[in-house]
Amino acid sequence: MAWSSAVIVSDIATDPLWADYRDVALAHGLRACWSTPILSSTGKVLGTLAVYYREPRSPTVLERSVIRQIVHLASIAVERKQAEEALECLREAQADLARVSRVTTMGELTASLAHEVNQPIAAAVTNANTCLRWLAGETPNIEEAREAAMRIVKDGKRAAEIIGRIRQLFKKGTSQRELVDLNEIILEMTVRSSPGRGGPGAITTGLDEPHDQWNRSDEGRGWDARASHQVAAKAKRGSCGVCC
Repeated sequence: MAWSSAVIVSDIATDPLWADYRDVALAHGLRACWSTPILSSTGKVLGTLAVYYREPRSPTVLERSVIRQIVHLASIAVERKQAEEALECLREAQADLARVSRVTTMGELTASLAHEVNQPIAAAVTNANTCLRWLAGETPNIEEAREAAMRIVKDGKRAAEIIGRIRQLFKKGTSQRELVDLNEIILEMTVRSSPGRGGPGAITTGLDEPHDQWNRSDEGRGWDARASHQVAAKAKRGSCGVCC
């Protein structure tokens, strides 16, 4: 049992506090015991300092003062050790949380990158199949095949641009800004929606040519992503009209 105050047993042979352990103590030649609790700054018992003597005796005023100083220093040392252990546990928990966050972020980033890069690749495959169909006819349509091949080159460049912007995200420096033609962006979304390429319908836009251009940075900021989702959703339904 931990006591919150000092317990002075001047003679173990006669003190009732040692009734259960008297025989063991006397067998080892112990006759007196001074126990002083080591208290934390909040009053919690951290341990006990026990001083034993081989003859019955009580502590002097000087000995009591020395014991108080010892338990005070001991409480500082114990509390510091406990604080260091708690801090180490906190650091380990933070490291584990950071690891989980990195894994989660990398998973989301990988899925996003796969989606972004897959779009131009899928478009290139579609255009390659189209080019082959134009060339495989009884009378090869060289002009249409050339246009399909040019679209393949364009899709390859777009994939390279996406990878370049992704690399820029991980580099220090200011964002680069460029002009983007919304007509061109929307028309790229119609590749799979046009009737000639297996899509359900067609998309028409109401944008003027050069001056309806918006700025965007390499990270893709600058125009509302929700607008692109709306256009894509309408494209899947068959047709849409876009006006700015």
